[in-house]
Amino acid sequence: MGRFINPFTDWGFKHIFGREVSKDILIEFLNDLLQGERVIKDLRFLNNEGQPEQKELSFVTS
Repeated sequence: MGRFINPFTDWGFKHIFGREVSKDILIEFLNDLLQGERVIKDLRFLNNEGQPEQKELSFVTS
């Protein structure tokens, strides 16, 4: 059985559309979704994968 990437998962979508090598595919996909409302000619990828903020924990011991 072949291996497939599920585009409905976060990892799969990012793997298919979120890389510089697949930029043309993403532009075509977005333009098909917008269907004439707007036309995307170029885009750039930004890193939005930030680490969640962690509050410092302080414990009171007696």
